[in-house]
Amino acid sequence: MLTLLATALLLLQAVISVHTELVTVPVTVTDARGRHVGGLSREQFRVFEDGRPRPIAVFHYGDAPLTLGLVVDRSQSMRQKGPALLTAVSALLRSTRPDDELFAVGFNDSVTFALAGGRPFTNDVREIETTLHAIPAGGRTALYDGVAEALQHLQL
Repeated sequence: MLTLLATALLLLQAVISVHTELVTVPVTVTDARGRHVGGLSREQFRVFEDGRPRPIAVFHYGDAPLTLGLVVDRSQSMRQKGPALLTAVSALLRSTRPDDELFAVGFNDSVTFALAGGRPFTNDVREIETTLHAIPAGGRTALYDGVAEALQHLQL
């Protein structure tokens, strides 16, 4: 009876099989001191699968646009740290490139998106900075709500 039950359970388990033609492998190379090493070519890389070398079908050198979402605490507990926090947020935003997609969520008792007009993303750093500065530092810390809203926003 036990063998029959174990066999039935094995048959009920889903089996997922995936075949891929191309796998993306993003790589950042640093030296022993942690400094970025640039200017490398395809010939300087090797890719292995199950211990066997695989061909590199496509090689692209350079940065790719990123999507960046900030979840910023504007609650009462951050009131005194607010200026330093907003300075750090501004510095981070100003390090982005024009083709990066940005959004921000500020939270205290409630969650506020830093984009007007229902747009999901922007590359306008000042728009995000202005909206985050306008959210009053006060109230409780709705951290989980802020994170949940930001994750749901990424599903758009």
